Amino acid sequence: MDAGLREGTKEKMPLARLWQLVPGYGIWDGPTESHISTAARLILKDYVPAPGLWPTEWVPARLAAARVKYADALAEKEMTDAR
Repeated sequence: MDAGLREGTKEKMPLARLWQLVPGYGIWDGPTESHISTAARLILKDYVPAPGLWPTEWVPARLAAARVKYADALAEKEMTDAR
């Protein structure tokens, strides 16, 4: 039996040859890390970092802000539940 048939590839299917070319594409195309950092710089150039140590959508900070904002309603609910 042909070696290509045993391995699941044959000369009519270019999969094995294409897979052998994959490492070369990384070299021919240039360093991928620089492409990623360049793309990130272009995408994020108009954004400013969030003020403070944590992002503005950080759940514990939002929870604390909600407790402050709705302190009266929470206190009223606590009193209602205590009765």
